[in-house]
Amino acid sequence: MGVRPHKLTVEKYGTIDVVVNNAQAIVPSSPVEETSYDNMLKAWQSGVIGSLNYMQAAFPYMKEQHEGRIINFASATGMFGIAGQLAYGSNKEALRGLTKIAAKEWGQCGICVNIVLPGAESPAAKAWAEKFPEEYAKQVNLNPMKRFGDPEKDIAPVIAFLAGPDSCYFSGQSVIVDGANSIMP
Repeated sequence: MGVRPHKLTVEKYGTIDVVVNNAQAIVPSSPVEETSYDNMLKAWQSGVIGSLNYMQAAFPYMKEQHEGRIINFASATGMFGIAGQLAYGSNKEALRGLTKIAAKEWGQCGICVNIVLPGAESPAAKAWAEKFPEEYAKQVNLNPMKRFGDPEKDIAPVIAFLAGPDSCYFSGQSVIVDGANSIMP
């Protein structure tokens, strides 16, 4: 099976201080009645299960040093129940549940676990805009700031805070960074 990534990290840096789980396979949209088992499995394996694996791998190192930060990424897709997004949205909501439970269980070990729900102009959002320009324009127009966030200028500073020493009492939170887009009318 080879050397696991966390082992390589510890060999190079001596420990693991921060884990950022921001990976997710994108599966085709489909209504609930047409969502396949394979698409559900792919979404969950790459999302909540993959994140759990990395969290568990980092836990012993963070527990030993009595400090650590875990930052997961979710989406408003699950929070608002976006039609056609069962595999992706349900997985992201499960990841929010995992985040809260880990924060409760691992807080005594000095580990802060949070989740970020970004509204960002990511590569995936750009690809979506190219494929569905009218839907993209509609979503941008619904945002109070009339734009999606810049990953480096708008989202990264929040991640830097969550990964840093000033967030040592901030845990178990869903941090929505979307220009007020998620505030219900």
